[in-house]
Amino acid sequence: MDRSSANSVWLSIASAAVSTRAPQARARRSAPEHLRSWLSWASHSHLAPFVKLGRTLRQYRDGVLAAIRLRLSNGRMEGLNNKIGVIKHRAYGFHSFNALAAMVFLCCTESSAQTTHLKLRRA
Repeated sequence: MDRSSANSVWLSIASAAVSTRAPQARARRSAPEHLRSWLSWASHSHLAPFVKLGRTLRQYRDGVLAAIRLRLSNGRMEGLNNKIGVIKHRAYGFHSFNALAAMVFLCCTESSAQTTHLKLRRA
């Protein structure tokens, strides 16, 4: 990648960062225009990863704009999924599924008071 291409990439990243700091309502209203502008830039950038990303985003454009408009994100679910995966990895020495389930319940619920009533059944 030559210097001008690298500068274009950094300018694109910087402009995306600035646009995410805009007030929420205005950003949601202007999202279609920003997306159209960025897709145009990406398709003319001659940078293979950006061209490919642009094609993918064009294919899912309606879904992307709906997620922005409705403020949807699966970030919390991904975080919980990762947390359970880490607990599962740590639980390889446990002798039963009940012990794993108790650890997931203990680590992934908001209230520790709920865990006092958890009774494990012997397997």
